[in-house]
Amino acid sequence: FYRSSNPPSDPGPDIQIGVFCSPGNTGLFEGNLKYKDNYLLKQNELYDDSEGFLLVPTLLHLRSRGEVRLKSVDPLAAPLIEPNYFDNNEDIQSGIEMLRKCLEIVKQHPLSDMVNPEPILPLDMIKKHGSSESDEFWEDFLRSYANTLYHPTSTLKIGKVVDERLRVYGIPNLRVIDASIMPHIISGNTNAPSIMIGEKGTDLIVEDYSLKQNVCNYDPPAKWLSFL
Repeated sequence: FYRSSNPPSDPGPDIQIGVFCSPGNTGLFEGNLKYKDNYLLKQNELYDDSEGFLLVPTLLHLRSRGEVRLKSVDPLAAPLIEPNYFDNNEDIQSGIEMLRKCLEIVKQHPLSDMVNPEPILPLDMIKKHGSSESDEFWEDFLRSYANTLYHPTSTLKIGKVVDERLRVYGIPNLRVIDASIMPHIISGNTNAPSIMIGEKGTDLIVEDYSLKQNVCNYDPPAKWLSFL
């Protein structure tokens, strides 16, 4: 984690850089990253046990804002989700800086002594821009290969849609207990905070209905037992 030279108003870090190993792992590209154009494998003879690593830089606090809208009056219809990635140019500038930070990291001793510090980049894009040095190249790279990490939050902000006990305003007996109630996205992965919200929501329900904690009277069907 680190803080860029032009961070948003949030006081925490706005960049996270993860590390993945085995660059020849096709499942990583096709399954997790959903890359249709896997230039890395096209340009190199890599296998699942190839040695190497991938740096995965992440913008933690995007200035760009998307929206979620109803598609129709049908409650079962999927909503319309418009992420609007890179709608704000400051996100582009922060993205370029974080990519250059990755290059800086791999060129540092002792890492540079163990690996080739030159990144594997799409040759057609380098040809298009004349080199990989310009901001125009890195903006093109961002727009072509940036992906979501599936950490959505804040669509039902506490204080806006739900109250302090996570009850939806205006709809009796309905609560929302997940990452959507966060006022804004956190500086990091959302898994642990979502578990915390679930635990707190459980406590609120127990308190509101005068239930006994740590008591479960539910017996799962016999066919489930093999999975427990």
